[in-house]
Amino acid sequence: MFGNSHHGNVRKQYTLSSRIGNSRSLAVLATIAGLATAAWAFEETTKPAETPQGLAGILPAEVPGNLSAEAFGVLGGSWADWSAGAANTVAELYQSASGDLAGQRKALASAKAKLKVMQTALKDPKYAKIALPLTGLSNALTRRVDVSDAVLDTLALDAAAEYPKRIKAKSDAVIAAADRLSKSLEKIPGGKAWLPYVKSPELISALKYESSGDAAVAAAKASKAKLASRTTIENKQQQTFLGRPEFLALETAIDGYLAAAENPPTAESTRSCANN
Repeated sequence: MFGNSHHGNVRKQYTLSSRIGNSRSLAVLATIAGLATAAWAFEETTKPAETPQGLAGILPAEVPGNLSAEAFGVLGGSWADWSAGAANTVAELYQSASGDLAGQRKALASAKAKLKVMQTALKDPKYAKIALPLTGLSNALTRRVDVSDAVLDTLALDAAAEYPKRIKAKSDAVIAAADRLSKSLEKIPGGKAWLPYVKSPELISALKYESSGDAAVAAAKASKAKLASRTTIENKQQQTFLGRPEFLALETAIDGYLAAAENPPTAESTRSCANN
């Protein structure tokens, strides 16, 4: 009896020890799993957020209405196929903002090519009938291209050092366009009387004095407003006259200047340049 009782107690103790051992093993495994999970969570929460690259956050997700497929479609006629392709190119530029820098630069180069076609057409009298919608599209795309160009340039260049050069180049382009306009109006009786109307003398004077100053920006905006007001002029002959390629070229140059002048490099963009 004693032997059986003794063996029974041994078995009970062994079973209890096994259960305790198993419980401890499970507890250890649970602890390890918990620590691993905690470490993973900590790692995830402490990972630095990815810094937006290039045009991310600069260009919106949606293409603006003045550069939409419908806006390009207004050109119609022989421009129909080209307009469809141009609208797709613009859409790709906006979509590229969520991608890498190489894709952004490629999309921007394509947009520049489309812009060059429009700017060339504006100098050709045979496209006078579509000059107004073409100017609107050209100006709208110029602003986006110039801003995108400036943003991507800061990634490879010292923004603080390059900005004065960039703004001077844009200023010189406006002065050159104003000079071409003046020379073209010399050939027309009474033509030069339109120069004060578009405030060309004040614009040239301000840009020559200080290409990036407040006075220069104000003068550029004043001339831009006068040039853009042609659509509100009731006299159709005057409206057509102000739609001449030289006037449109000056307006396009002013848009490019204002895009650069109103988007100077900031401390944030300079840090972004240094980090890249």
